[in-house]
Amino acid sequence: MSEAVPAVGVTIWAVLGVAFAAVAVWIGVRIFNQRERWAKRVGLVLAATPVLYFLSSGPMTMAAFRTQFTHTPTILPDGTTGIQASSQTDLGTWFPIAYAPLLWASERSWGELVVFSYWEMFPNRRSD
Repeated sequence: MSEAVPAVGVTIWAVLGVAFAAVAVWIGVRIFNQRERWAKRVGLVLAATPVLYFLSSGPMTMAAFRTQFTHTPTILPDGTTGIQASSQTDLGTWFPIAYAPLLWASERSWGELVVFSYWEMFPNRRSD
């Protein structure tokens, strides 16, 4: 996971992952062995949960991320003066914990295209 996630956050996500998998297996057994209608509904909710979690991360970036712009005057190689602009994005305090799996995926080459490009659709707040 990311260095921004404390050890407690990693432990919580590990426990949630194991619990989610255990419930999914249990519901799968109820669906295939006993064909219970309520289990099919719960199975659909379990299947939709990761999708809704991913889709909620985009709007939450608008609440969590803050971009700070700095402008520093510089002397260019030809002797003229110019302004160098740089930006730094702060992820906030709760986003790296609540969305740690997606933050981890966004740091990988395969996840950058999907996760990070989805987050870029939502504007960050400016911190001046």
